[in-house]
Amino acid sequence: MCFSINNGKIYNKWRYNIVMKKIVFKVGGNLSDDLKAFAGNKKKPVGGTTTVYLKNLKDLHEMLTPQRLALLDEMINSGLSNQKNVSEIAKKMRRKQEAVSRDLGILEKKGLVRKTKHKQHVFPKIAFSKIQIEFSKATA
Repeated sequence: MCFSINNGKIYNKWRYNIVMKKIVFKVGGNLSDDLKAFAGNKKKPVGGTTTVYLKNLKDLHEMLTPQRLALLDEMINSGLSNQKNVSEIAKKMRRKQEAVSRDLGILEKKGLVRKTKHKQHVFPKIAFSKIQIEFSKATA
């Protein structure tokens, strides 16, 4: 089973500010099987895709909690013309700045967000235009 989330808002509002890439989360996927398939493939791979392997749905849920998904949604909806810093995002979401910073740090480590600093302010940006989640047969 495979589904992808491709929010056109990301592309339209962020197209000049991010690298157009795709991130794939493989839940229950097997890295060694994918490497074997890759080695046997004669076609040149398409660049711009990052793959993250997760053991199970619990790992996916721990990474993409409802609060973090809401944070990503807020960043997408704020758009390029109204880019907000961490404090502004926290205020808009009615969350503590420390909690938003912590969630952004986790999303940054996973490659979903990039942060830039200007003076004392940190400005997060979405790092991917497309997020795809794949479930192996064993997990679905």
